[in-house]
Amino acid sequence: MLDAMRKNAQSWAIKFLFALIILVFVFWGVGNLGNDQATVVAEVQGEAILIRDFQQAYQRTVENLRRKQPDISREDFEQMQLKRQVLNDLITSQLLFREAKKLGLAVTAPEVRQYVQQMPVFQNADKQFDPSRYEQLLRANQLTPAQFEADLTRSLLTNKIQRAVKLPASVSEAQAKDLFAFSQEKARMEYALFAWQDQPGLAPNEEAVKHYYQENQKQFQRPARMEMDYLLLTPEGLAAAQPVSDEEIKAYYEANPGEFERQEELKARHILIEVPEGADDQQVTEAREQAQALVERLRDGADLAELAREYSDGPSSAQGGDLGWFARGEMVEAFEAAAFALDTGEISDPVRTSFGFHVITVEDRKPSGTQPFEEVQDEIRQEIGADKAAQKMSDLLDEALDLILSGKSLKDTAATLEIPLRHSGPFTQAQGPEGIELDKEQRETLFTLTPGEVTDTPLLLDNGYLIAKQTDFSPAQPRELKAVRDQIETTLKREQGLEKAKAAAENVLARLEAPDQDLERETSTSEPFGRRGFIPGLGMNPQLVESVFNAEQGQWLEKPYKVQQGYVLARLAERVAPDMSKWEEQQSLWVGQLQQSRKQALFQAYLTQLREKAEVKIVNPGVLEY
Repeated sequence: MLDAMRKNAQSWAIKFLFALIILVFVFWGVGNLGNDQATVVAEVQGEAILIRDFQQAYQRTVENLRRKQPDISREDFEQMQLKRQVLNDLITSQLLFREAKKLGLAVTAPEVRQYVQQMPVFQNADKQFDPSRYEQLLRANQLTPAQFEADLTRSLLTNKIQRAVKLPASVSEAQAKDLFAFSQEKARMEYALFAWQDQPGLAPNEEAVKHYYQENQKQFQRPARMEMDYLLLTPEGLAAAQPVSDEEIKAYYEANPGEFERQEELKARHILIEVPEGADDQQVTEAREQAQALVERLRDGADLAELAREYSDGPSSAQGGDLGWFARGEMVEAFEAAAFALDTGEISDPVRTSFGFHVITVEDRKPSGTQPFEEVQDEIRQEIGADKAAQKMSDLLDEALDLILSGKSLKDTAATLEIPLRHSGPFTQAQGPEGIELDKEQRETLFTLTPGEVTDTPLLLDNGYLIAKQTDFSPAQPRELKAVRDQIETTLKREQGLEKAKAAAENVLARLEAPDQDLERETSTSEPFGRRGFIPGLGMNPQLVESVFNAEQGQWLEKPYKVQQGYVLARLAERVAPDMSKWEEQQSLWVGQLQQSRKQALFQAYLTQLREKAEVKIVNPGVLEY
């Protein structure tokens, strides 16, 4: 078992293949095995969907969501009914497979063979299918080619029925043109803002602060933390302990001159004036003029770092626009061309990229050429040491486990094997230990340990193993009221301010004698905005945008709308017709987009019909609970 784990750990291809196997087995259902009711979450026409497969699919979905939204919580998943959504996907896949067989659709052996041979994970360095690599990777995942190809056939068959159902969907050029005109139309809105911060008497009392604190304890929890001693068995981590002679280092340098060729590099700073996606000509012009004004100030002697902190929209603004060192190929093309054309200390004209307008200066540069031996000898020593460590790692892991199982402490094991015993700082389950990439289950494993306890099995990393012992644990506990008082008071003030802002807006609206009468207060007019929900100066508000586009020009909307700053009363000031000159160049894009939308709607109707006719039984509903 350990040998298989070691093989898996050394190859990115294994991880790629494992992801594919999860897709094949989970998303296309594994209902053909003998299972008792305790292992089944649902049955589709008598075929089982296993709890194990459901849990794998759910965990994969959770991980994908967390990559996109790191702050998403378990409560969010519950509110979304995510478990129910995942199960519905599995049921749908099962139904599609059954329907494909019923309709006589088939996947031939040559189709499967061609698909397998085109998968990059099974190809060699020349991008040719490698049969030995194919069998080796499957064997490492305890699969035979017959098993893998049978489930791949199932997946391809289900794809066929999707394509067949979507085939009748078609659209005309006129329909696509109507959609283009509808989507590209913009509006200007006149509005009066009732800001929550401007409302009088925003002063929550002590009783309200304490009540909010007591009712929202989870919000103010300091998460549990732990510390650990650990052995990091990776080639890089063990490299320093490997003997490497000066002769070996010199020989490597002379034998691999291409490795030490250095491209020209620049050290630069920039200011980014962002241009939002879909910006109109006026917004682009304003951004260019702002960038040009900054160029003139810089050429008059202003400090770019200071201006970047004040004006830049880029992520490096807090660092004064510092981009560090970079070579060709690391920046977008227009930025790179402008930067490498500058002399050191020169200020660029505004440079347009997909992000907006950049003002660039080069602070230092390193010419291309061969890096001197003295600069790279430590790097070579590390690389040779890592290669030696990789060759010994399997034996080292066995020795470490044998010592621990015989009763040796982690400290004594490290001393015996002459490898470093490391110590982490405090870390939470959500973050994990600094510098070590662990998945959710591995972090959970560490937090199930008690002080002094060592992990039962090594944790598998991308390039090695981790053996850990918990040395300290601090349970979760609420922060004291005094530490969160300012946060609570701000929250309560905002709640009070929003209530008062809404009441003030409703009062003004009620006093209008006619829906098109001017308000007795100052109003603003927005920049043009589209139907996607974003209003310049007010942010995202799809409901308000929809109401404005549906309104009669000049008439106030019938209620106030909540925005980030408070509440607004609004009316349509002007409709801005789309620029139809862009239709010709974008025609194929819009036709394709509408056709895809029609196909999806057709397929969704087909799925609904399948579900209505199918016999679906939830065997273990408790699995869907949180």
